Amino acid sequence: MLNRKGVWDIREVRFLEDSYKAGDTVETIAKALKRSLSAVKSKIGYMMLTRPVGKAVCNKRSWTAEQDAILKQGWKDGTPRRVICEALGRSKSSVTKRASLLGLKRPAEALTQVRRDAHLVRQAEHQTWLSGGVS
Repeated sequence: MLNRKGVWDIREVRFLEDSYKAGDTVETIAKALKRSLSAVKSKIGYMMLTRPVGKAVCNKRSWTAEQDAILKQGWKDGTPRRVICEALGRSKSSVTKRASLLGLKRPAEALTQVRRDAHLVRQAEHQTWLSGGVS
């Protein structure tokens, strides 16, 4: 399958298409084809390949029942998202997506407090900046 001239042969193209649609990672495909990651990503874009529904690559960690419980409690209590993220060792988008999947809704009073706190932080940073201090 190795073609060092940069031109993709039909076997490589078929392998790429099949592997990508099967949910293999781009890194795994690149290694199998002995091509650079950027070459494989470019070819995927050029071919306009998409993954079937339910075949998204899962390079990430699965959520445990314990993590779900921590997220649910923090969400219910109105704990700031960044605090929940730090406690779980997860990104903001990961926590937000999981909360959405679990159907979690923030209590109105918690949202109001979070917004108030964020406003106070921004206001303090702005005052520091106006006074010539480092924020």
